[in-house]
Amino acid sequence: MKYKNHIWLLALLLAFGFQQAGAQESKFRISIEQKPLNKAGKIFVRYFIDRELVIDSIVLKNSTVYEGRAKGPTALNLYYAANGEPFFSKSRTNSLERLNMYVDAGETKVSFGDTFKDASIKGSALQDEYATFEKHMEAYNRSYEQLAKERSAMYKQAEPNKEEMLKLTAKFDALQKEIDAAKVAFIQAHPQSYFSLLSLKEVAGYSIDVDKIEPLFQSLDKELQQKPEGQELAKNLAIAKRLAVGQVAPDFTQPDLEGKPVKLTDFKGQYVLLDFWASWCGPCRADNPNLVKAYQAYKDKNFTIIGLSLDNPGKRSDWLKAIEKDGLPWHHLSDLTGWKNEVAGLYGIQAIPQNFLIDPQGRIVAKNLHGDALMNKLKEIL
Repeated sequence: MKYKNHIWLLALLLAFGFQQAGAQESKFRISIEQKPLNKAGKIFVRYFIDRELVIDSIVLKNSTVYEGRAKGPTALNLYYAANGEPFFSKSRTNSLERLNMYVDAGETKVSFGDTFKDASIKGSALQDEYATFEKHMEAYNRSYEQLAKERSAMYKQAEPNKEEMLKLTAKFDALQKEIDAAKVAFIQAHPQSYFSLLSLKEVAGYSIDVDKIEPLFQSLDKELQQKPEGQELAKNLAIAKRLAVGQVAPDFTQPDLEGKPVKLTDFKGQYVLLDFWASWCGPCRADNPNLVKAYQAYKDKNFTIIGLSLDNPGKRSDWLKAIEKDGLPWHHLSDLTGWKNEVAGLYGIQAIPQNFLIDPQGRIVAKNLHGDALMNKLKEIL
């Protein structure tokens, strides 16, 4: 049985990266052996081909084989349903056992007993590299899963305790710093590992600290740097350098609400917050009250905001409704091409909300000012 959905994946913990669209497709094979055999058991296989999620199910038997297709190194999960229960089940109280691996062209052999706890995975050199990475991150994975369980239980409460929620958020933030530090340590110890490259992409994130990331990138094996993921990271580093604090913000032209062309340089002489957002973006909408507060406080002190929307084609009404509902009285621009927006590419936007504070001379003075950070920065400079 096969299920397919088109979804966006945000990697949180494991270095699971998408493969490049257009890469040559190859076949892989997984041989699964269980001793003693549980004939009632079922295995679910979960992986991505580009951004398409594939979930297959296979029944355990004396010789269980799964064959799939992939475009280069691919993260894959096996889930064990001891009683043959479905993958999606509202009645299930416990999560299915999961086994993480990486597959490429060729065969991978998996053997296990009553559970996945002592499972053995024998595959390519890539799988061996992944096993080394998993072992390095094991303690952090466990800590993350525990916090995730606590958060899930808290969300199920009729009225979650706000103070406890803030404490849990602080724990997540602290753990994320530990995870990033652990990945940096892995990168430094394994400069030839494919998982060092994937880890560096995650540590770099969407707002790259060039001084931190570039030396780590240069320390990687040259072959890794030439891989599609390496070339993408090199491109993003170049964009980050061009958009560093102190650099001149690239000029652009976009249509306003009435379809009239507007340039960034039309606002030269003012402090401008260039804010990338969209009506469909929950975090963007949640941060809008902070932008409104800052705008009202400093609009008469040579400060303005340009909201550049990444709303999709045919969604003009959603864009306008969001502006009205959130009470956003500043300048709004968009060509309604979603992620294909030319300015988003020019500014290296891969996630929103993101923003750039630009001074009267057109230079970038700060980036990604969210929450109270924008108000504090404006208070400092104005």
